[in-house]
Amino acid sequence: EKLYEPTIRKAAGLGRAAEAADPDSYEKAYAFCDLLVVGGGASGLMAALVAGRSGARVILADEDFRLGGRLLSEKTDIDDGPALRFVAEAEAELQALPNVTLMRRTTVFGAYDGGTYGAVERVGDHLPVPAPFMPRQRYWKIVAKRSLVCAGAIDRPIVFGGNDRPGVMSVQALRSYAVRYGVSPGQRIVVFANNGYAWSAAFDAAAAGAQIVAIVDVRPEPPAIQLERAKKRGIRVIAGGEVVATSGKLLSAVTVRTARGTERIAADVLAISGGASPNVGLTSHFGGKPVYNPDIAGFVPGALPPGMRVAGAADGDFSLARCLAGGAARAADAVGDLGFAAQATPVPQARDNPVTIAPFWHVQDTKGAAFVDFQNDVTAKDITIAHREGFRAVELLKRYTTLGMATDQGRNSNVTGLAIMAALTGQDMGTTGTMLFRPPYTPVAIGALAGHHRGKDFRATRPTPTHGFARQRGAVFVETGLWMRTQYVPQPGEADWLESVTREVTATRGGVGLIDVSTFGKIDL
Repeated sequence: EKLYEPTIRKAAGLGRAAEAADPDSYEKAYAFCDLLVVGGGASGLMAALVAGRSGARVILADEDFRLGGRLLSEKTDIDDGPALRFVAEAEAELQALPNVTLMRRTTVFGAYDGGTYGAVERVGDHLPVPAPFMPRQRYWKIVAKRSLVCAGAIDRPIVFGGNDRPGVMSVQALRSYAVRYGVSPGQRIVVFANNGYAWSAAFDAAAAGAQIVAIVDVRPEPPAIQLERAKKRGIRVIAGGEVVATSGKLLSAVTVRTARGTERIAADVLAISGGASPNVGLTSHFGGKPVYNPDIAGFVPGALPPGMRVAGAADGDFSLARCLAGGAARAADAVGDLGFAAQATPVPQARDNPVTIAPFWHVQDTKGAAFVDFQNDVTAKDITIAHREGFRAVELLKRYTTLGMATDQGRNSNVTGLAIMAALTGQDMGTTGTMLFRPPYTPVAIGALAGHHRGKDFRATRPTPTHGFARQRGAVFVETGLWMRTQYVPQPGEADWLESVTREVTATRGGVGLIDVSTFGKIDL
C-alpha cells in the first residue's frame, strides 16, 4: 500500500483527503409547500406564477444566483419584448406573493419517500469573506405535496480525436460567454454541430460581438432558413462536414473533412453540440428508467416518483413557446389535484423554433484520443474494448469503463457513450437503454448533511449524578455511549492507571465500594 497506492493515485490525479477540521459552519432547515418547482427557467417561472396566483404554497428552487435559466443567455423575445423583461417581471411578481418562496443558489439533489426532497443552498460560497456566523451551506429537507421538475437540458459533445484540447467547449458555453457575460472566448470561432439549436447559439454569439468564422454541420442539407440567416451574417457554412482533428497546445486550428476532401481552418475556439439531453436525474430516483425519444435523439423521463410532473426541456420539449405553455399547464394540474383553482393565465407569446436534429455521435477514422466522458477520461476506444470483452449491457459498460461514474453521473456523456455501444451491437438506442440516476444529483458536502451536529454538538456530554463529586477528586473519565463515566480516581504518587485501579479494587474487596450505574441500560415497564 505504501509503495504502489501513492503512485497510482498520483497518476490518476487523485489528491489526499483533508485531515484538518472543516473551518466552515453548516445549517439544516425544513420547509413545507404544496408545490415544489425545480428550475427557474421559462417553464419554471410560468409554473410558479400559475401556482402562486392560485394561493398554493410554492417553493421555486434554482441552482443559479439569477432566475431565468437559458433565457439569460439567449437573444429572444417574449410578448414582443426582450425575454429578460419577462424574467424580471415574473420574478418581481413572485417576490411579492406571500405564499411563494424563491430559493436561489439552491440545488434540489434528491427525491425521497413521502414527497420529501433534499436541497443544498449555497449561502456563503460566493463570498470572499462571509459575514460572522454565516453558514457556508444550508441543507434543506423540503416536504412537498406535489413537485414539478423544470430542470432544462444539457448540451452533449460530439466524439472525435482531439476533442479535449483547450479551446474546445460546448455551444451553450459559447452562448453564455457571449450573451450573458458579454465576453468573447476567442478571436476566431468555429461551430461543429448536428442541430438547429447550435445555429441559433452561433447567431446569438455573433450578434453579441463574437466572430463566427464557420459553422460545420454534419447534415448535408441544413434548413434553408438557417442558411439564409448565416449568409446575412457573413458566416461560412460547411454542410455535410465533420471535424476530424484539432491542432495546437491551445487550439489554433481545426481540420474539417467533407466529401470533397479535408481543409484546415484557423480557429482558437471550437464550439460543439451533439444535441441536448433532458435533465432527467430527479425523475429516476425512484427507479423509473428514462425512455428514448428519437425525435430529439435523447432520453426523456419514464415512470415518475409519486406526485411529480415534468415540463419544458426536461421533458424533451425544446420549443420556448411550448415550454411556457407546458409549465403553466402542469402547474395548473398539480394545484388542481390539491383543491386550488388555478386562475386563467394567458401564456406569453414566443417564437416557436422547431427541433431540427440529425442523430450523430462519433466521427469515425480520427487520430488521437476521442473522449466520451471528460471527467473519467473514457474514450471511444474504451467502449470498443468493453464491447469486445462482452461488457455490453449498459450497467456493465458503466462499471467496466467508469462511463458516467464521475460527479456529473453521465449527464454530459452517457447518451453519446450508449450510442457508440448501440452502433457496435447493432441495436437501436431504445433497446440499448440507459443507466439509472441516483441521489444526490450533484456532490453534497458531508458537512452540509451534518449541519451543526459534529463534535460535542453531535455527541453531547451526559454527566452522571456523581460527576461533580468525582471531578472534584480528580477522576479520569471515559465515554460510555452518551455518558461520561468515572474510570478511576488517581491518588498522588501513583505511577499509572494500573496502580490506581489495583488500589481501588483492593479497597472495594476489603471494604466498601461505590458505583454509579446511571450509564447502564434501563427497561421502562
